[in-house]
Amino acid sequence: MSSDIRKHNELELFLPDKIKGPKKKKKLTKEEKAKLRAEELERIHREEEFERERLAKEAAEALEAARQKAEDDAKREVQEQIWRMEQLEHTEEIVSTLLAEVSEAEMQERQEKQWEQYMKCDGLPDPASPPGMHTYLHLWRSEPSARRNIEPVVEKTAEVLQLLFDLDELIETDSGGKLQPLWREVRQKVRNEQQLRLDEATYGLLRAASTMVASVDSTLVRYHRDASPFLTLTLHTDLAAPLSDAPPPTWNFEELGVSMQMPPQFVGLHAAARALWLRYDHYTDLCPSRIAPPPPDHHQLDMKSVALQLWQQRLEEKEQEAEEQANLAAAVAAEEEKRLLLEAETAKNRELGPPSAHQDAPPGENKVLEEGDEIQGEDEVCKEAEGEDGEEKEEPPVRDEEAERQKAETEAMIKETQPHELNLRKMAVLGGVLHLDLLEQPPQPRELNKNLSLTVLSEPLSLQKVHYYVMYVPPPPPEPGKKRLPEEIEAEIKLQELEFEKIAQVHISLPNSVLWFEPPIVVGWDEKNQYWSTEDLHDLKFFEEKQLLSFRAGRLGPLALAAFKYTNLPYQTWEMKPTPNGIVLSITAAVVLVEFSFKDGLVCLSQLQNGSTAALQDQIGIYFKPQKLIKIMRLGGVDVFPPHDAHCYMSAVAPKQRTPERHLYQCMAFAAKSHCFAWSRWNLLAGMSKMVLQMKEINVEDKKKSQAEYEMLLVTSQRSSVVQCTEVSQSFSDEPAPGMKFYADVLHLLLEHGSATAKSHLKNPEVALVNTVFTILDATKVLSFS
Repeated sequence: MSSDIRKHNELELFLPDKIKGPKKKKKLTKEEKAKLRAEELERIHREEEFERERLAKEAAEALEAARQKAEDDAKREVQEQIWRMEQLEHTEEIVSTLLAEVSEAEMQERQEKQWEQYMKCDGLPDPASPPGMHTYLHLWRSEPSARRNIEPVVEKTAEVLQLLFDLDELIETDSGGKLQPLWREVRQKVRNEQQLRLDEATYGLLRAASTMVASVDSTLVRYHRDASPFLTLTLHTDLAAPLSDAPPPTWNFEELGVSMQMPPQFVGLHAAARALWLRYDHYTDLCPSRIAPPPPDHHQLDMKSVALQLWQQRLEEKEQEAEEQANLAAAVAAEEEKRLLLEAETAKNRELGPPSAHQDAPPGENKVLEEGDEIQGEDEVCKEAEGEDGEEKEEPPVRDEEAERQKAETEAMIKETQPHELNLRKMAVLGGVLHLDLLEQPPQPRELNKNLSLTVLSEPLSLQKVHYYVMYVPPPPPEPGKKRLPEEIEAEIKLQELEFEKIAQVHISLPNSVLWFEPPIVVGWDEKNQYWSTEDLHDLKFFEEKQLLSFRAGRLGPLALAAFKYTNLPYQTWEMKPTPNGIVLSITAAVVLVEFSFKDGLVCLSQLQNGSTAALQDQIGIYFKPQKLIKIMRLGGVDVFPPHDAHCYMSAVAPKQRTPERHLYQCMAFAAKSHCFAWSRWNLLAGMSKMVLQMKEINVEDKKKSQAEYEMLLVTSQRSSVVQCTEVSQSFSDEPAPGMKFYADVLHLLLEHGSATAKSHLKNPEVALVNTVFTILDATKVLSFS
């Protein structure tokens, strides 16, 4: 047995440790544990130091790269600013030269017109001469024999209206002239005299009503005079007093499409009725709301001033960024200093030995980390930043200063009006003015014999209006949240109808001289406050099939129809291109399609589609100066010429920055003979500071040399460039096309990238044509409203 045990023990000596079985682990002493812990901490420290050095090196390299990029960007920005100012100054010189030539041509044309007027010797004054106009007015007033004769008054109307039209043109084009107050004064005097002559002619007709040939019977007399395109006059009168049981009078002015029915309380009324429809309007420009609010100051800046302003802002931003970076660097340095002090403190504690040697140390001092101790890491720091409950602290909302500024400007430009006053910044008076009056019937002459008649006269010997006024107070609106029974609503409607029956009812057929895109409203002239008002005009109804407007009139006098100005905005598409016959600008508006053709210094409306009437069709193909055509189209109800405050009365429209937009229109006008510009779907979403449009070169003489595809043009106040994007791209890209250099505006871009023919047109522009194209582009504002 002993020998077997000895052999077994000898065999174990040659067996591997794994076969021998688990060896009993030796228990480490405290000193050995402390030594191992120190070695592990040292290893971790070396790894952390290595990682720290690596990150510091990468951060230094990134910082150096960022510094180099910032330095390169700063140099590039400075160089671009130099180029920008040089190019804008060059463009400004070209535009200034063109405007000087235009101004000189207009002055020469005005002088030639004055000379032609002088050589006519027709007795008509120069409208620009207030003394001459006052002399004309004095001579006109000294013609008493023609005062009560309708024919001389109608003939004189054409002459007077032409003088007033010339005066209007002077007032509109020379708004800052010293003669403005004198022009306005004499214009109003001429207008008053014109209306006075029409009233006196009406009085003359009523005085001789019994002698009119257009008599219905022995007592009812009807007179009609159509002096289109100036005025239409219709008179109805009853020479005999009505019977006591006669119904309230009703007048139907068929030629004008106007009728009026008096309420029951006017039974037995003995009066004449006049419907005088003037095709002109001498009231609207007296209204306070017609005056446009001043545009913001930055609208008046030129592109050089805008560029300098933006450059100054950029320098201030850089200074602020440098200050913020310096503060951040100081904060980082302070944190680094704290970290180094903490590391030094930790290293010192590590050198002092195991924690057992420092058990008596005060809490928090010289403490060596043991097993189970945790170091406050990034998560804990984040928790402190988030708050005690672990939720992220809310950051203050980012302020959109540009949007806030635009909102403040919009609110400042909205016209304040009185209750019932018509806001002429939003609405337009169309179709002229209808004078609907009740007049006293003067005594008629009695024939004593064949050669003698007798008329009993009563003072005053002038047209006298019958007083008519019916007050109506609409019921107060129901209280919010209060439910009413159907019976209560029906009773209130019946009561309202009974009240309406006490007011005269008027029907007006919409004149076909205007394109009506939506039902108009009726307004009356408030003589006291000098504005159009909706007061005392109730129960407005529109019958679309008959194009008939019905309403209750609590007072009579001058009436007019008013409609929303901007029905045709915003535009759907637009395109401007050169043709062998000139330049063509096509605009597909919200309702109509209009096309302008340019030739020399004139422009015509060459196409008008989708109109509800034949209005303005007689003006198609006739060339006018831009301002005259704009006025004609506005009077016809087609207003595609939004002023600077139009967006204040529209939703979902954000106009482009005014100065860059005007500058772009100038560049487009210079390039109109060689390039086609068109609408882009990216423009609407580009924001206020960016304008996006399509462009391609067209050679009208050789179509084979024309550019086949459109390029996408991006224009801002800082640069103009062709970008890597098309109309069918999935998303918009503002990345410049390969090889695209810096250009401050479209003019300099085309001067380098255009063909020889295009460059020739740009360097030798037709002054009158460029100015006319620019005027229409600036008036339509196709980029802001599409």
